[in-house]
Order: sequence, then structure tokens, then C-alpha cells
Amino acid sequence: MADRTGYWLVILFIVSLILFSATGIYGIYEYNMKSKSNENWKSTPEYRHFMEKMNLLSLPAVVLMMGSLAICIPRRLISTGYISLIVGIILLIFIIYLVIYPLKIALGIFFLSLLLIQIVVLILTIMDRNLIYRKGMRMSRIGSALLHLSLTLFLVDITIVGSGLHLAVFWIAGAGFMVGSIMSFYGG
Repeated sequence: MADRTGYWLVILFIVSLILFSATGIYGIYEYNMKSKSNENWKSTPEYRHFMEKMNLLSLPAVVLMMGSLAICIPRRLISTGYISLIVGIILLIFIIYLVIYPLKIALGIFFLSLLLIQIVVLILTIMDRNLIYRKGMRMSRIGSALLHLSLTLFLVDITIVGSGLHLAVFWIAGAGFMVGSIMSFYGG
């Protein structure tokens, strides 16, 4: 079952990347068209509307990517069905918050929930709690968990841009990416 789950998680991740790419290409095209017709359009309300629209168009890709990443390593701790249920509940709470609160708050709650899962996974990986990895030495396993955690932390950072914590969280996530990459690729 784990092999099939891994396969489908990779497919979901690839689909999310394709969605991101399509959204980005569309955004670049629309941005260029609007810039050609009005050089100062970034100072108009139309630009804010464009940014809000692009954020909404990116939302399915972000949720799909983070949902698949939230299952990836934690399924080594507990059954795939149970972690899928937990992520499903988090998604349901996210949808409810999305209806009640602004997008930024709903995303913040969603990413923080997933961040907690990744923190637990990293701690358990460091403690070497018999996690079932397909291959790799302990350092590369910790690096992999750190990469997942750093990506989630980076997305949390996006929701706090403008706050006093933004730069600190950004640099911590960046350092986590760097250390996690080194550990994953050169850790054994």
C-alpha cells in the first residue's frame, strides 16, 4: 500500500506543479498585456484586483501541494488512512475558515496545522523512532524531514508578510532548505 500511496502522492505533487506553472504563465501574460496598455497600472485598483485574482487562482495548487506533502513523511509514522483522515479534517477546517475569515487567515491556520505535523515528524526522525523510509541513511532522512518542514514554514511566512516576524521566519525557512538539502543529498 505504501508504494501505491507514494506513487499517488508524486502524481498529486506533479499536478500541483503543473497548476502552478499554468497559473504563472497566465499571470505573466495578463501582467504584460495590462502593462502595455497602461504603464502605471500598478498604481490602480485594477492591479490589486489582479493580485487577488492570482492568489485565488494559485489556491488549488497550494492546497494540493501541501496536502500531498502533509501525507508524504507522516505516513511513515502512522497508517496512511489515519494521516489522510487528519489531513482531510485539516482541509475541512480550512474550507470552513475560508468561508468565515479572509484568505490570509484561513491559509495561516491551514499552514500552521501542517507545520505542526512536520515538526512532530522532524522530532521523531531525529529521535530515530523506527520510521519506515524506503532508503537512505539517518542524516538524509532528517534532511528530507527538514526540507518538508522548511517548505511548510516558508508558506507560513507568506501569510505573515508585513509583520515583524516575516524576515526571521523567512531566513529560518531558507536556512532549513539549505541544511535539509545538504543533509538529503550528502548525508549518506
